[in-house]
Amino acid sequence: MAVLTRARAMQAAGRDIVHMEVGEPDFATPEPIVEAGIRALRAGHTHYTPALGLPELRSAIAGYYAARHGVAVAAERVAVTPGASGALLLVMAALFNPGEEVLLADPGYPCNRHFARLVEAAGVGVPVGPETGFQLTAELVERHWGPRTRGVLVANPGNPTGTVIPAAELAAIHAAVRARGGWLIVDEIYHELIYGADEPSAAGLGEDVVVVNSFSKYWLMTGWRLGWLLAPAFLMAAIERLAQNVFLAAPTPAQHAALAALGRRRAPCWRRARRNWRGGATTWCRNCAGWASACRWCRRAPSTSMPTSVASPPTPSPSPPTCSSGPASRSRRAAISAATGPSATSASPIRPRSRACRRRWPGSPPTWPVS
Repeated sequence: MAVLTRARAMQAAGRDIVHMEVGEPDFATPEPIVEAGIRALRAGHTHYTPALGLPELRSAIAGYYAARHGVAVAAERVAVTPGASGALLLVMAALFNPGEEVLLADPGYPCNRHFARLVEAAGVGVPVGPETGFQLTAELVERHWGPRTRGVLVANPGNPTGTVIPAAELAAIHAAVRARGGWLIVDEIYHELIYGADEPSAAGLGEDVVVVNSFSKYWLMTGWRLGWLLAPAFLMAAIERLAQNVFLAAPTPAQHAALAALGRRRAPCWRRARRNWRGGATTWCRNCAGWASACRWCRRAPSTSMPTSVASPPTPSPSPPTCSSGPASRSRRAAISAATGPSATSASPIRPRSRACRRRWPGSPPTWPVS
């Protein structure tokens, strides 16, 4: 943060700065989330919420675990916090007494040991290297567990390395900690940014695992300061009392914006939708706005109901359009848009979701129906 302060000052003085000093997305918060926050302000949602968060947001987070990870989580086990940092501080205060220790990977996120220090506990760094993927293992936990150790905190994926703890190893760590009567805390703030694999959440290991997450990274809401934690039901009263005394509550407009983040469907990616209908799919998936016989993009069964503006799937193109940006390519894209897109009154222009899409489809993308 000291480097960030310096970089901002240099930027204000006219220097061209590339910011790589903090873990923050390059992209702005998606417009539907911003609009939800603005609507909340205009509607007068500027007062305190309950200390553990809006009941509807706690329910939405519980529903997210059910839909995304197949894990049943009671809304009563969810606490909404001022960022993941607020969640980690509450966890440290609720679980550890002065003089007790929590094992941390070294290298690791430096603030974790300061959270422990703030409640007069101690964060004990366990040296890790490439042989363990810069992560703690069950063997390291057993070796470094001492008479004052009461818990283990891991980040999955790790910070700053980005490495992932295999599911079997994380289960072994959990078993080792539980056998010693301790607590396993898993920081999953980067969990949705895992590529090439579908890693399960630690919430599926059992209700005695404390899971921390945030809207900051995946939902591009760093400045909104909103996170959450999952904890056993019997701890929630203590966590609520701590939150009342330390934070009162998380920011109210941010909580209303987060409802939109969890409730809205993913913005459709033109390239994915085009692959669906070119592959001969015959069902319109309202979840990701694409034709799919079995939608693999949004991981849901395709909806059987189609938008009223779509009568039948477009005929697959025998010669796919090229990805160049020349006039001929633009005319082909315009022809595809005319053949597949509905009228202007029932469609919205959708920007491609990824940089790869923007490179593939330069300029304004075709219109595509939104459910």
